[in-house]
Amino acid sequence: MTILGRIACLLAVGALVSGVGPARAGDGSYGFPVFRLGLGPGFYLPAGGETRTDFELDLAVGARVGLGKPFALKPEAGYTYSADDVFGGHRGTLGMAVMVMINDGFGVGWMPRFVIGSSGEGTGIGVRNSLVVDILFAFNIEVSHEWLSVDGHGQHQARLMLGIDFLPVFAAILFANMTD
Repeated sequence: MTILGRIACLLAVGALVSGVGPARAGDGSYGFPVFRLGLGPGFYLPAGGETRTDFELDLAVGARVGLGKPFALKPEAGYTYSADDVFGGHRGTLGMAVMVMINDGFGVGWMPRFVIGSSGEGTGIGVRNSLVVDILFAFNIEVSHEWLSVDGHGQHQARLMLGIDFLPVFAAILFANMTD
């Protein structure tokens, strides 16, 4: 990569994270954007019925905002696709995690979300509560329970998602390539 290309890459990353970049103050405050993809199984738990397993996909955008050691907030808006042929559908989500950062890049938190969208032939509205583990700011594991009211009936689902935040991964690849 030419020196001009390296400078352009640095300026692009700087523009991406300016104002909310990963620069940290001495008190542990920071902020940066999140663009996360999550994949994993979903387990529908119908009352009196057999558990159904399906594929789940999440796409979310948001931010990670450090409030001072060890606390952080992670607001997100997202899209969820559930592939189940009876209970699946397309849903929107909106929520915010309260995180406790164990050290730089590792944290654990609770993320409640509002959920609305299709579920089978009906429309559902409800909540999803998740335990989130962040690893190196780039990867996460999420275990959650979702409850939807679909046409007056409750619907429960358990989920296990593995996620990747593309922005820190992209920045790491970009900076690694700049050393060539």
